[in-house]
Amino acid sequence: MKVKDIVAALCVLLLGIAIGYYLCLKCSVTQRVVSMSFNPQGKLVVAAKGGDLLKWKGVPGKIKFFPLNPCTNPNDVTGGTCTMKDSGIYPFSCESSGSNTCPDPVVGGGDDMAVSAEAAATSHLDPPYANPGPSTVYIYCNNGTAAATYPISGHVGEGFTLQLAGPGADFSATLPAGTCTGGNTLNSASPNCRIAPAAVSAPSYPITVQSCANPGTTALTVLP
Repeated sequence: MKVKDIVAALCVLLLGIAIGYYLCLKCSVTQRVVSMSFNPQGKLVVAAKGGDLLKWKGVPGKIKFFPLNPCTNPNDVTGGTCTMKDSGIYPFSCESSGSNTCPDPVVGGGDDMAVSAEAAATSHLDPPYANPGPSTVYIYCNNGTAAATYPISGHVGEGFTLQLAGPGADFSATLPAGTCTGGNTLNSASPNCRIAPAAVSAPSYPITVQSCANPGTTALTVLP
C-alpha cells in the first residue's frame, strides 16, 4: 500500500471518529427543564436552576427580589442580568414610583417553555383575601430558621396562601384546630387557608422548611 493511501485511510478514520464523537455529545446532552408554577392569582412564576443566566428586557421599573436574592455575578440586578446561585422559586417585583409594574414576571429561560393551563388551578385562591395584600405569604429559610414575609390578619371568610420561596423541597405550617375550612396543616400540596367561623387568633404558630435547620413561627390575627 502506498503512503498516500495510508494517509487517506487515516484521514477517513479520524474523520469518522470526530463525527462519531460529535454525534455522541449531541445525544448525551440533557435538555434543560425550566420549572413553571403559578401563584394563587394565576400569575406565572419561573423556577430557574442554579447557574442559569436571567435577563430582563424592557422592564418598566427597578427589579427587586423578595424575600431572598438568588443573584450572583453580579449579586444584584441593577443592570438587568444576573446568574442564579442556586435553584428555587424567587419572587420579584419591578418597582416604579412605589408600585409593582410587572405583576406577571417572566424570567429568561429559553424559547421552548411548555405551560399547562391546569397548573394555574393547583394553588388558585378566589377573593376575598386576608390582609395585608397580596394574599400570598412567602415562607423561606432565613439564616437557618424558617420565616415568613409578614404576619396575616383577616376576617372570617377571607383567604390566604403560603408559598415556599428560595431553595427547599417543601414547607409545613400548622394552625390551631378550626382555623381553616379546608384543613389546618398547610404545605406545597395544600397551601390555601380560608378563615373558618370557629377560627381564633394564633399569635404564634409553627412553620418549618425542609433542609432549614430550625423551625420558626408566624402569626395570624382574626379580625372581628
